[in-house]
Amino acid sequence: MSTSIPTPPKLLDQIRAAVRVRGYSLRTEETYVDWARRYILFHQKRHPRDMGASEVAELLAAWLVSPRAGSLAPSEAVATAVSAFNPSPAVSTW
Repeated sequence: MSTSIPTPPKLLDQIRAAVRVRGYSLRTEETYVDWARRYILFHQKRHPRDMGASEVAELLAAWLVSPRAGSLAPSEAVATAVSAFNPSPAVSTW
């Protein structure tokens, strides 16, 4: 008889769960997950728990000089970063 330890959900799934617990809309969930994905990819797939405010600032600075900056709201990126660093108490693994 073998007991397998369940693996924790992946980070983006944890973000989705946290956003749902907070009662945000599906569009907001998609936006938060998209910004989290951008943040992770921008920093060569480093985990957000290994990064901090300086990495958020780097992403925002790069975003501000991007030609796509006009189509995206920086408040979305900031909201995602704030949520990433202040997870819901209902989602303890994030």
